[in-house]
Amino acid sequence: MGRYESGIKWFRKRDYIGTEVEFQDPPSRWRIEEKICEHEIPEINTYHDPPSERAKQAKSEDEDGAAVREVMALRHLTDKECSCTPALISWKVTQQQGDRASVPGGFIYHILMEKLPGVDIEVNFYRLDRSQRDEIREKFKESWLEVTKCGIINEDSAIRNLLWDRDGKKCYILDFEVWRKARMDTKSKRKRRDSWHNMEYVRWNLAIRRGGDFEDMSTWVL
Repeated sequence: MGRYESGIKWFRKRDYIGTEVEFQDPPSRWRIEEKICEHEIPEINTYHDPPSERAKQAKSEDEDGAAVREVMALRHLTDKECSCTPALISWKVTQQQGDRASVPGGFIYHILMEKLPGVDIEVNFYRLDRSQRDEIREKFKESWLEVTKCGIINEDSAIRNLLWDRDGKKCYILDFEVWRKARMDTKSKRKRRDSWHNMEYVRWNLAIRRGGDFEDMSTWVL
């Protein structure tokens, strides 16, 4: 999930914390106890606009937005029993928001997924010793290959979308709002088959290439 840090709060605690969300398939009820982060919904430059203006940003629940793409990817990966991504448990779309909401006439998506073990490594990765960083890179490669074998390429490639479980020796890949189908077998001259390349470490912020050789990791910051 992309982290949004504008300082503006669209989702006020008094409106959501303590509320319950009920899912039908499978039947369950969950209580919202904490807001971790929020997306830029609606557009930041409309914060001071009247609700009637922000309502113009409302979209149909059937449109291919970030939440829909996330659900599609997680559902596919769950069906494939992918071990390095969160399993999708359920999801739902609530009724349209009221006139006083951030986007009147819009929808709220609730996605219920597996809570995975591990910690965010975005801030502290390069403070770890080299052996730990090497281990994370090794396990990330294993996870990237597994997700690709399941038919998905996560194009939001950033270390913020990784979760490291040191005890379980597992690097989890999260946040599939931006993805595409993996090209596993193609004869196209324009589109090559998706396969591993060490530059994935750079794309996911697990290595830094400062003018070094694309093929020679010894010239990179690891």
